[in-house]
Amino acid sequence: MGILSWLIPQEKHFFDMIEQQSNNVLAGVDALVVMLEDYNDIDTKRKKIKQIENEGDKMVHDIFAELNKTFITLIDREDISKLTSALDDILDNL
Repeated sequence: MGILSWLIPQEKHFFDMIEQQSNNVLAGVDALVVMLEDYNDIDTKRKKIKQIENEGDKMVHDIFAELNKTFITLIDREDISKLTSALDDILDNL
């Protein structure tokens, strides 16, 4: 492990966390489309969307907690924060 590996940030898990968040957003959008295409059992479908949104809120919390613990990131901190917030806004607006 040379000096270069010490200087280059090794915090690559943010990519995985953001990918999980985007997959959750996709699941929320898919659930909304299913609800709009078939009006049967709306309450159950609404609860599923709410559950997905709650999972998204937990993911946002986890990402920000990890961001606050990490000194150097591969992507700019502001970019991670903005992307995370934008993905959360999509779910919030569903």
